[in-house]
Amino acid sequence: MAGGFAALGRSAQRPDLQVVIADLRALLGLAAEERGQERAARWIRSLLTWYLRPSGVAATAIETMRALTTAREVDAALVDLGLRAC
Repeated sequence: MAGGFAALGRSAQRPDLQVVIADLRALLGLAAEERGQERAARWIRSLLTWYLRPSGVAATAIETMRALTTAREVDAALVDLGLRAC
């Protein structure tokens, strides 16, 4: 059975970058509460490329974020990315 938006005849339009950043920040905040700063930063790395590349964020910017070691640092980088995208 085929799935996804195309099979259902729906548009697969990507959300605005600001929405993507807000989603990532919310996930990161919850992960930091549950897992701690360092573990949350490691966990979110797997999502950064998947969420940000389709929104047009440069691979180098994503790799810089993936190298950060705490959730606070990743959150600050996401805020900065959002400000630069405005």
